[in-house]
This record gives sequence, C-alpha cells and structure tokens, in this order.
Amino acid sequence: MDRIIAFFDKPMLINMILILSNTLILYAIVHKLLYKPVIEFMNKRSENIKESMESAKKQEQEALELKRKLHIELKKIENEKKMILDKFQTLGKQRKEEIVKEAIEDAKNIKKRALDDIMHEEFKAKENIKAQIIDLSFLIASRFISKNIEDDDSLKLLDDALVILEEINYV
Repeated sequence: MDRIIAFFDKPMLINMILILSNTLILYAIVHKLLYKPVIEFMNKRSENIKESMESAKKQEQEALELKRKLHIELKKIENEKKMILDKFQTLGKQRKEEIVKEAIEDAKNIKKRALDDIMHEEFKAKENIKAQIIDLSFLIASRFISKNIEDDDSLKLLDDALVILEEINYV
C-alpha cells in the first residue's frame, strides 16, 4: 500500500479524498433535495397520464354507449315515422273512398232529380197536349154546330179531325 500511496503524493491524495467526499456529499444533498421531488413529480405525472388514459377510455365507452342509445332512439323514430306515414296513408285512402262514395251518391241524386224533372216536364207536356186536344175538339164541335151541316159534311169533318188527332198522337 505504501507503493500506492507513494505513487500518489500527499496533496494529491488529500485532493482526491476531498473531491470524493464532496461528490458523496453533493450526491447526498442532491438525492435528498432533488431525487424525491423528481420521483414524486414523475409518479404524479405517471398517475395523471394513467388517469387521463382511464378518463379517455371511460369517455370513449360513454360515447359508444351514447351512440348505441342514439342509434336505438333513431330506429324508434324511424319506426314511429313509418307508423305515422302508414296511418296517414290509410286515412288518405279512407278519405278518398269517402269522397268517391259521396261523389257517386251526389251523381245518383243529380240523376234522380234530372229524371224527376224529365218526368215532371213530360207530364206537363202531356197535360198541355191534352188541353190542346180538348181545345181542338171544342173547335171542331163548334164548327159542326155553326155550319148547320148535313150528315155527309159532318162525316168528312169528323174524318179530318181524326186525321189531325192521329198526326198529333202524343198521348
């Protein structure tokens, strides 16, 4: 050991011991003052990252759940839309049928009224023709009476009246 010590001179050895002791003291101080805070900072940072990751996973799961619920809700709305459309289509068809039935009924009523009017006008026309025939008969009778006619002339006038009545044959 003397040789090792001889290799190093005393001031150099003291310097080495001082440097070594300063290094150890500095290490102890740095370890005491900085190591724990840095480790704590790193641990907190790791925890924050872990919490952020867990929070992100939780939010992702919540988003997926919300997406699933919205998808279900959308299907319900689509089904409800189909039901409403079907209902209104059915109501529209029913209303269309009602309108057609009403139109047919109105057409029947109009036709019936027109037939009634035609029959009434026909009746009036027949009555008018009867009245004219009666007037014509009175006219013929008055000619018979006014002429003091002989039998042959009366037969001729009667035949003429019958020809006229046959031409009018409306009744």
